[in-house]
Order: sequence, then C-alpha cells, then structure tokens
Amino acid sequence: MTGPEFLKTIGNSAVSLLGGLMSAFGSIALSFAILERFLPTTEFEKEMEDWDPKELASEPDPDRVSQGEQITTIFFSVLFLIVFNLYPGLIGFGFFNEGEWVFITPLLTEAFFRYLPWINILTVLQIGFAVYLLRQRAWNITSRIANILLELAGIALAVVMLQGPAIVALTPEQLAGTPLADASEFFVKGASVLPLLVLGIVIIVSSIEVAQAIYRLLKSRPSSPYPAIK
Repeated sequence: MTGPEFLKTIGNSAVSLLGGLMSAFGSIALSFAILERFLPTTEFEKEMEDWDPKELASEPDPDRVSQGEQITTIFFSVLFLIVFNLYPGLIGFGFFNEGEWVFITPLLTEAFFRYLPWINILTVLQIGFAVYLLRQRAWNITSRIANILLELAGIALAVVMLQGPAIVALTPEQLAGTPLADASEFFVKGASVLPLLVLGIVIIVSSIEVAQAIYRLLKSRPSSPYPAIK
C-alpha cells in the first residue's frame, strides 16, 4: 500500500468512526428524551426529598471522649488497687500436679511494695481523670495536658522500676518437689525477665500515647483569625 492510499484509508476510517459516534450520541439523546417524556419521575423526586445529608458517614470527632474506654480504665484500675493492696497473695501462678492444684506464691518482692504507694497515687489520679473525662464528654486543652502529664509520670515510674531491684522473684526452693523442679533455672530466669519486658512495653506504649496526645494538642489549638504582619 502506497502512502496516499494509506492516508486515504485512515481518513475513511476516521470519518466512519466519527459518524458512528454521532449516531450513537443521537440514539442516547433520543432514548433519554423518550424516558423523560413518558416515564413518571415522582419516585425519583420523592427519594430526593427524603434524602438527608446527615445520613452521610461522617468522620468521628477527635475531641469526643470514648466512654467505653474510660469505664474500662476505671474498672481495671479499681481491680488493680483491690488485688495488689488487699490480696497480694493472689499474684502467683499455679498448675495441677498429680490431680492436685499447686499455687506458688508470693512472687512480689519487697522492692515492689516500696513502689506500690507511688503506683497507687498514679492509679487513683488515673481513675479521677477518667471520671472527669466522663463528665466533660469532650477533650480540651486542659485535659490533654493533664493526660500528657499522667503519661509522663507513668513513664518516669516505669523507668525507675526498670532500673531498680527486681520486683518479682522466683526461687528454686519454691519449685522443689514439683514437676517444674527440673526446669527451675528456666522459670527462675523467666520470672526475672518478664517484669522487665512488661515495663519496657509500658514505656514504649506510653511514649507513643504521649506523642499522639501532643499531636492532638497542637492540632486542637485554635489558629489566630488575624493575618500575620510581616
């Protein structure tokens, strides 16, 4: 095929395509005209009248207090105070040995009970803060700052406990005469490492929460309505 013939073929194809598109467009326009003329529109108009923009999904308010979260915090905080202050002997672990339940306690050391008053203070403050949030129902600058201070206090206490003497101790004598006696070294070492792991997780999680709280605090600060003068 020569050059002129090729261009002629392309031109004819383009003209045919344009004609087909115009024909299709005309058919669609005619179809809509017929539908608009003969079909009732009351149902569609009724749906438009009944439609409420409020039904659209909206983003959750970042300043809204989660009541479920605060109630959960209060419940477990009170439970912590009751168990660790009134029934510390419940802190231990147990297992069945020849059909009998064996419970090994105490595990908490004297060092833990030296920290306990400070833990109690922070726990009571956390309960009071949760009650305050439930009453307020919304975060504000004051509550966000208070939350940051509480988190920082918890981090500081966790760091002190992490660097201090062991707060949990398990001895081979406590495991003597049990099926765990042969692996007593493993369990003794695990009992000393587990609190360190828990404290490390607390520090990491609390640090993340502090960073998030600072971000929300900065984001919630109202911007000045007046333009800056340069």
